[in-house]
Amino acid sequence: MNIGPKIGEGHTAEIFFRDNRLAVKLFRPGIPVQLAEAEWLAAQHVTRLVLPAPAARAREEWQGRPAIVYDYVTGIPLLTHILRSPWRLRRHARQLAVLHRDVHTHGGTGLPPQKAVLEHQIRSAPLLTDRQKAAVLARLSQLPDGAVTCHGDLHPDNILLTPDGPVILDWLTAHCGDPLADVARTVLMLRTGSLPGELPRPLQSLLQIVRRRFCRFYLHEYLRLADGTVEQVTAWELPVAAARLAEHVPEAEKQQLLLRVRTLLRWGAAD
Repeated sequence: MNIGPKIGEGHTAEIFFRDNRLAVKLFRPGIPVQLAEAEWLAAQHVTRLVLPAPAARAREEWQGRPAIVYDYVTGIPLLTHILRSPWRLRRHARQLAVLHRDVHTHGGTGLPPQKAVLEHQIRSAPLLTDRQKAAVLARLSQLPDGAVTCHGDLHPDNILLTPDGPVILDWLTAHCGDPLADVARTVLMLRTGSLPGELPRPLQSLLQIVRRRFCRFYLHEYLRLADGTVEQVTAWELPVAAARLAEHVPEAEKQQLLLRVRTLLRWGAAD
């Protein structure tokens, strides 16, 4: 397998340019092969549905590391557009809502079941007691299964605006389930996702205001398109927040999530 210059990287993989039209996602050493396999299966599913995403072309290996070859896509992240033109916040929020709703119009058969994924994460959350986990899982068991394609981690930095239209990235966490659980995950990311620590405090405060407004606009527009209710989304907040605790997130965000989970449990959200 040949790879070109590195053009990006994340927690689990590095991205390399190849042949002017392809991008190679090379998983880091030590990343379980099962993770790469899960992404490959999700990528094939998305490609078959012709969703707005980079098409998956091949699965390869380089020096013992699994890799997936995608179409190379250029564009500007929606997050960058939001920061550059906050006066267009409502328009940007509508873009996210329309894209998300479009994803949810497709069946999810063949993808991992959403509630099984959430259950595994909740059981793996190191900051929760066994009693708290049991309470969250009891609440999860009462929620609908759903049967649509869900992204699992859709937020403005996972959307590229290209000359040919918006493209959704990072389908590793795609699963089959209830669309409003997927919306609850997006709302959680918008409300609690960590901001860069090196930003000046006044700028952090401004960004908090901007993203709260963006979240409100997004949720209103999605529910209008889907004919859903806020209550249907908030019903998923507890299990989604608890599951997030199993992920590699900054300590400050973990403490914020833990506080929210404990608050929801005290309010009787798991009864």
